[in-house]
Amino acid sequence: MYENDIVKCLNELLNLTCSSQLLVNCLDTLGIVSEDATMLRQVINNGGMRKVWSMLRSDFHEVQVAAARAVCNCINNPESAGVVGQMFVGGFDVLIRLVSSSRKSQVIGYCNLVMAKMATNKQNRVVLSESGVLKMLSDTLLSSRDRFVEILSLMGSKPTNQNETEELFFAEVQFETVPLRRKMILTCKEYNDKLLSALFVFSNTAIAIGELCKHGSNRYVLHQLGALEPLVDCLSYLSFVQQHFDANHHRNEFDNAAMVEIMGRHQIVLEGSAKTKMSDEEVGIVTNPDFDDNLPFVCKSKICSPSSLDKSFSRDLDCYYHHVFRNATYALSQLSEDETVADKLRLCNSVSIMVRLLNSNNDALQVSAAKTISNIRKRHCSDKM
Repeated sequence: MYENDIVKCLNELLNLTCSSQLLVNCLDTLGIVSEDATMLRQVINNGGMRKVWSMLRSDFHEVQVAAARAVCNCINNPESAGVVGQMFVGGFDVLIRLVSSSRKSQVIGYCNLVMAKMATNKQNRVVLSESGVLKMLSDTLLSSRDRFVEILSLMGSKPTNQNETEELFFAEVQFETVPLRRKMILTCKEYNDKLLSALFVFSNTAIAIGELCKHGSNRYVLHQLGALEPLVDCLSYLSFVQQHFDANHHRNEFDNAAMVEIMGRHQIVLEGSAKTKMSDEEVGIVTNPDFDDNLPFVCKSKICSPSSLDKSFSRDLDCYYHHVFRNATYALSQLSEDETVADKLRLCNSVSIMVRLLNSNNDALQVSAAKTISNIRKRHCSDKM
């Protein structure tokens, strides 16, 4: 591909075409090609990276999504995050405006994922932190939590426009922190689509918060902005999400927007990349060895790593839903480095749920849960001394 100037051809198509479908396909291809460091350099030298950034300003939301996803695919380590960020610093402001103004969950989710990957670079963290992104992410986290609660309420009643051929599955659902059991519909496509959209936004917002917590006083600022409460609330839905997965995973095709990435090259793109069809054999998430173990970009679940020879990996919540808890716990592990946040987590009894997460079959989730517990205990013990 390098010798045949495929990057040059893609750049020319981005400049010449007005077809949103063709733009989406070109952006997806350019993003996947740019995962290779040599190809990324060629994309940058040909002006392709600036063109990708400019596509975030498109009037078509599917093009905005494809552009954000292409940026994500270009970033495989903090160094590439720095190079991509230098191409168009103004892109950060575009991302913030998109998240603040868009009503499309995929646009919001992918833009937040871009911020998460960009924030792996120290200089990018500084720029993002000074651009008002903390308030925006906190507001997004709170609104997606409220949306999730709203959907839970809907799932207690029959849908208004139910498909006559659709079989509804009711189940008694137990929540972690609430003794009341509720009878809910777990297999309605209308509700599932809304639920997965909310989880997708929540998950990618959480991981962006986790990365930005590594800069200066961001931990305390995010706590003051209300980012802690929805992250803790997320953990209380563990039992519900497990039951929802159990009720739905047997289907051959599962439109899954919630756990689409930390960007994977094995996705099957449909309808202008608006949806991703997932199955055990077909879908994986690219593991990036350049990221250190402290980052939640590596997953060894059966679904994320279908070719793994280790058959002991359990499906559990992986990976349709597991990343919601993985990313929320990762954010908490970073936030709890602040003494005030650690005390708050201890008082709300989040340790007991964290202990349960230690039993998951997901390395990154276990690491984040253990780190959060350690931070809480460390602060608690130092207070007693």
